[in-house]
Amino acid sequence: MGPIEICHDVVAYYCFWSLFYGLAPMIWFYPLNDLDITGYEVFAVVWLIPVITAVGPLRRVMQTRWGLFVLEAVMLTGILSFNAPTTWSRLAVLSLGNAAAVLYLSARLFSQTVRERLQNFWMLLTANLLFLASRILTRSIAPMWMNRETNLAIAAVFGVSVVMMVVRSFSSPTTENSGTASSTTASSTTKHKDKAKDFKKSTTACRADPSPGIPSPRMLGQAASGVTLGSILYLSHWVFGELGVLSRWSVNGYPMTGPTPFLSAPFVLFALIAGTFFAAHFSRLSASPLTWIIGTVAFFATYFLDAWPGFVCGLLLAVYSSVLWVNMMERVVVGHPAVVITLSMLTYLAEIFFHVWTVAYNFVPGGVYTREHSDFLIGFMCLTFLFTVPKKSGSCLSKHTWPAAVPILLALTFVVALLGTCIRLPAQPTAKKQLNPTTRDFSALIWTFHFGYDNQGWPSLKRAADLLNKTNADVIALLESDASKPYLGHNDLGMWLSEELGMFVDFGPATKDHTWGNLLLSKYPIIASTHHLLPSPHGELAPAISATLNVSGNLVDIISTHMGNDRDAIDRDVQTKYLSTLSAASANPVVFLGYVTSVPGSRDYQHFTSKGGLTDIDPTDKSRFCEYILYKNLIREGYARISHGGLSDTELQLARFSIPVNLNSYRDNDVVGVDAAQVDRWKRFPDDFGSHTAGHYYPWTHHYHMSTPKYFTSGESVSM
Repeated sequence: MGPIEICHDVVAYYCFWSLFYGLAPMIWFYPLNDLDITGYEVFAVVWLIPVITAVGPLRRVMQTRWGLFVLEAVMLTGILSFNAPTTWSRLAVLSLGNAAAVLYLSARLFSQTVRERLQNFWMLLTANLLFLASRILTRSIAPMWMNRETNLAIAAVFGVSVVMMVVRSFSSPTTENSGTASSTTASSTTKHKDKAKDFKKSTTACRADPSPGIPSPRMLGQAASGVTLGSILYLSHWVFGELGVLSRWSVNGYPMTGPTPFLSAPFVLFALIAGTFFAAHFSRLSASPLTWIIGTVAFFATYFLDAWPGFVCGLLLAVYSSVLWVNMMERVVVGHPAVVITLSMLTYLAEIFFHVWTVAYNFVPGGVYTREHSDFLIGFMCLTFLFTVPKKSGSCLSKHTWPAAVPILLALTFVVALLGTCIRLPAQPTAKKQLNPTTRDFSALIWTFHFGYDNQGWPSLKRAADLLNKTNADVIALLESDASKPYLGHNDLGMWLSEELGMFVDFGPATKDHTWGNLLLSKYPIIASTHHLLPSPHGELAPAISATLNVSGNLVDIISTHMGNDRDAIDRDVQTKYLSTLSAASANPVVFLGYVTSVPGSRDYQHFTSKGGLTDIDPTDKSRFCEYILYKNLIREGYARISHGGLSDTELQLARFSIPVNLNSYRDNDVVGVDAAQVDRWKRFPDDFGSHTAGHYYPWTHHYHMSTPKYFTSGESVSM
């Protein structure tokens, strides 16, 4: 396999992983908007298309050079779907690209010889690790789906790679049933002759091609291989689909009790690479029952433990994840794609849907049985991993099956990761606000973020960051912000926004805790924080963060939360009591930024204001239902509502406060005004969103609305 073929294979499989990981978030957009099963989930069926490879002539056509080129061209079309004019057309074209991608995988992994198949499997595994390393450079966002520029750049690289292979095919002799366009010369390379002989000896008992005259393993064995491969695929996507996910699984509040996603990423990648080395060079030990036991314990420990213990177990799980991939090679490549790949995709689909059911149980049929039961899923996956433990000694694998280019590619992959880490190091947040005791005002904002996708299903991170930056908010609570899930793209919104805005971030509870996410951004240092899973006897789990900030030398407590659905009255009742206890017990000034799903004056509202000791930023604003800003032991200075402009389904609410010099003796502002010219400049909200506007603002731009901004004064004259 020459340098050109290696580069082509790496690029092609990199695009495979990008396409594969990119489909679920597009499908998820529709049930996300409707809070129900919509029917668009049927697009996931495209992953089952390898079943058509059961038709021998069709499979052999796909495995020819020109068959592979056609599949690559359709994959390229799927990549360019990011530039489609509508969400529907993007989903349709992306689904077509995914269909071509899994057919391409089936054709390449089941080419003419076992040797070629193993080489392709190694390229597939290596490309996945390179894909993960590249996400460090783009702050967790898949480069192909970050923006149009990166999408077109990757499409161009893949297109050039395909064209080069087409041109090369005209200048080299045709090989019948080559199985791949990039490995036709591999067996004739002199330096591989000796290894080929050794390989032939080690695989004599393992050869089985879905080709005439070559026996295949029993159907049951192929089915077991397919199910196991599907579980391994889902493990890789669920826990290691982005290198910072493991940190988000183990996060546990401030002071930091575990590594940040930024710092943890190189260590996770190193563990994944180490697993491939271990399995390739210690094949018997890696496939032993002892390794399975250690891997199973590591998986459950990663799920049940927090902070550093959970993270360390996660690193062990990362090693085991790569061990599983390598150990499956010998079983996968001797099967039939119509069985192995189809069943692996079917298993993957069953497991990802089960995961959806564990989180979205309040909106799906049968959710009462799957609620919060990721442990059931882990148990099933670990049972399938048992199939990687051979029943008899001996293995088709040996170190000779490791292509010479793989160690070099893995080393380059780790270099990419280290380079990305070094490039991003200066962007790590520091105290953006000077701790000046004379500055006693700050602003706080709440927004339901919609997982970083706008109302048309397009990534909105950069536009959202620009919007948040214009608000000049010092503290930001973003709800529905956990996109560190396989069906939401594995985008670490907190890390991305933290670096983009230069703010400290706290994300919690952990992404494994079956909530929709809650993150807190602050220009001031976060001294301490606690993550809360609010009591939810009936409905969806509700997250909350209670954090203490150092605001210019003054301690201020922030409570951010997304309470239960409006139809779950019992849940909201117990959650309100829980949160009210937190605010009432605080000796510091408090800002409550909450998604309450109750109207002003309701039972929950009254409990917050009476038992929780909180005051509404604007009791006269009766047109609220979801988002509220309440406070305690602070002086209100201003209040604004900003239209979402299509970036989310919910507006932004912004408030400004002053910290009293003496918490035991101060007067709150009780005079309401709407003329910014009548208040001090430091009180005024930005001009970027227009001026005071009555009623809803419907155009898809960001503008003040709902009779805001409002300014609060004591009635005394002001100095301009």
